[in-house]
Amino acid sequence: GADAALYLPFDGDPQRAAERVMAAAARLGTDLDGVAEVVLVPHPVSSTADARLHEAADAYVPLHAGCAGHERLARAVGAAVIAPGALARWLATEVPAAAADHPRA
Repeated sequence: GADAALYLPFDGDPQRAAERVMAAAARLGTDLDGVAEVVLVPHPVSSTADARLHEAADAYVPLHAGCAGHERLARAVGAAVIAPGALARWLATEVPAAAADHPRA
């Protein structure tokens, strides 16, 4: 798999969040096997917390039509906005390129 982690913020029940993520990924044809790790992160809903989350991320994958606000935040900080079906391709091309630019000591 890729040397990348997928951090998914959620508010509410962690089991329900995991089920929703897996169902959405399956419905959209997104292969999560290409990700080194999938992490569900308890995340309070607030504009400040959302902005900090996007500042720390390299990319954002909108999974449903209610994501326009997060798409705007991601674009505002220069993060890639990736269609769900394009995640595996992005991981295969962008993550190795970034690793080459920033080799580990």
